[in-house]
Amino acid sequence: MFRLPEDSEKGLKMKFLDWLFRRNEQLPQALVAAMPNRTLPDIPVSAPPVYGTNPLRDQKPLTPPAPKPVRKVTREVVLDFETTGLSDDDRVIELGMVELLDGKPNFVRDRVIHTLVNPEGRESHPRARQVHGISSKELEGKPTFSQIAHLVLEFIGDANIIAHNADFEMRMLNNELRRANRDPLPEHRFICTMKLSQEKFGGSRGHRLDDLMERFGMSSESDDIKRHRALGDTLLLAILYPKLRAR
Repeated sequence: MFRLPEDSEKGLKMKFLDWLFRRNEQLPQALVAAMPNRTLPDIPVSAPPVYGTNPLRDQKPLTPPAPKPVRKVTREVVLDFETTGLSDDDRVIELGMVELLDGKPNFVRDRVIHTLVNPEGRESHPRARQVHGISSKELEGKPTFSQIAHLVLEFIGDANIIAHNADFEMRMLNNELRRANRDPLPEHRFICTMKLSQEKFGGSRGHRLDDLMERFGMSSESDDIKRHRALGDTLLLAILYPKLRAR
C-alpha cells in the first residue's frame, strides 16, 4: 500500500486542524492528541457551542408607539324662537335647535330639535301672530317650557349658541329658564350672526336673515322650509352661518 511520508502526513493534519480553528468548531480529542505544539482553550463539557445570537433572548423590550392625539370637535348650537311678543312678559311658543360640528350642520334626525311650546295662557300679540302665524289652538296640549327646560339645556350642553339677533334670543331663553328655576346662560356663550354680518359687510341695514340669503344666493322659497318659523329659520341659519364666518 502506498503511504505518504510521515512529514507530509503531519503537514496535511496541520492544515486540516488550522481550518477547523478558523471554523471555530470544538475539536475532537482524538485530533488534539495528533496536533503538536498546539493548545486548545478549555471548553466546559456542559457549555454548548455558540453559533449566534438568540433573537428571543437578546431582543430589547418593545416600546409601544405613542397614541395619536385625538382632535377635539368644535360643537355649536343654532337656536331660534317664535314668541308671543317682544317684552320680558312674553313667552316662547316655538323653538328650533340644530347642531353644528366643526362649523358644518349636523342634520341627523336626533340632532335637530323642534317643538311647539304652551305659553301657559299668554296670548300672542297681533303683530307677532301675523309674523309666525301660530294660533292659540295649535299650542293647546303642548309642553310648557318648564317641562322641557332640562332637555333644552342637555342638548345645548357646553356649546356656544348661534342666533340671529342673539340679544333677543338670549333674553327670551334666560327669562324662560328663570321661570323654570334654572340658571340663565352667560352672554359670552351667544354669537350673533346679525352682528357678524354688520362687521363683515358694514352699514346698519341689509343684515336681516332674508338679506343674508340674498347675499349668498339662496332662495327663500322652499316647500321644506317655512320662513319665520323656529325650525325653518334655524335650518337656514345653520347653512348661512358657516358661509358668513368664511367670508
